[in-house]
Amino acid sequence: VVSDSNGTWEHPQSLRELWPELAQRLAGQKFHLFLDFDGTLTPVRRRPDLASLSPEMSSRLVDLASHMPLAIVSGRDRNDVASLVGLGNLFYAGCHGFDIEDSRLPCLPLLDGQCSRDEIIDLGSSVAEAISGFCNVVLKVKQWAIAVHYRSASPKEAGALETILMDLLRPLSQFQISQGDRVVEITPNVPWNKGEAVLWLGKQFENQYGRGVAIY
Repeated sequence: VVSDSNGTWEHPQSLRELWPELAQRLAGQKFHLFLDFDGTLTPVRRRPDLASLSPEMSSRLVDLASHMPLAIVSGRDRNDVASLVGLGNLFYAGCHGFDIEDSRLPCLPLLDGQCSRDEIIDLGSSVAEAISGFCNVVLKVKQWAIAVHYRSASPKEAGALETILMDLLRPLSQFQISQGDRVVEITPNVPWNKGEAVLWLGKQFENQYGRGVAIY
């Protein structure tokens, strides 16, 4: 997805196929780059703790960051993804954009209706109790999100786990639920996500570095 002064430009082709047209359109422009971590900088693993950044990818990030502001926008905790990337000159947004803290940026305020950190912790305890009978499941209670990973579970286990989680979570209006590839993510039920975080970061980058083409 590319966003410039002419709006947002999406294309289903691969970047390699699209490059001649893209290079012509973006010639002479400045850039603001936003990248996810899992599935973008490193392959998605069965367990989130197995992910690591290759030396080659680290070197590419160093090179890119020397030319443009670069932010990693991840579902992981901000401190977790910052530790995995290990580059101090990048910007990091964790917990699907709810966890942004950097001395170079203004504070990200709580949104109207956003649940408290204590509610996240309490829900994490309830989820842990509800799924305690399952093996091959990883529960992550993060700063502003909860994730249940079950890529190693059997199809039967996965179905039973999803039913238990949905029965627990549906009545809780202060949280929103999303499902990915064998993962259930729980975040505050407010209009904020990775996309909104990228838009907010883009405004901060524009203030600090001037206008640029935002690529996410």
